[in-house]
Amino acid sequence: MKRNYYLIAVVALLFFLSCRGGEDNVIVPSGIIPPDTLVFVLADFHLVEAAVLEKQLQKASPDPYANYYYQAIFDKYKISRKRFNEAMVFYSSHPKLYRETYDKVLEELSRMQTESMQ
Repeated sequence: MKRNYYLIAVVALLFFLSCRGGEDNVIVPSGIIPPDTLVFVLADFHLVEAAVLEKQLQKASPDPYANYYYQAIFDKYKISRKRFNEAMVFYSSHPKLYRETYDKVLEELSRMQTESMQ
């Protein structure tokens, strides 16, 4: 399962980097996770990825609870795996919106890092 999320993120990122679309004012359909929520979902995904990778480096084996961590994110934001995947497809087809959203993810992760160091 972890590989699926990683693959989706990599494909979306590659698509994002290869397409420099100029669409403005994209309207996010009602069934798609809105950008302001997706920022926190993706930030949490990055934190889980880091934690899982750290555990793998320490134990040299996959974390058996990784899928539970991802499910906890879905539960926290009351979204399904399917809805998340649909959002990734939508955002990857709108690279400008995805880039803007991801810039906010990076800002959120930086904020969290600064907060944890205080």
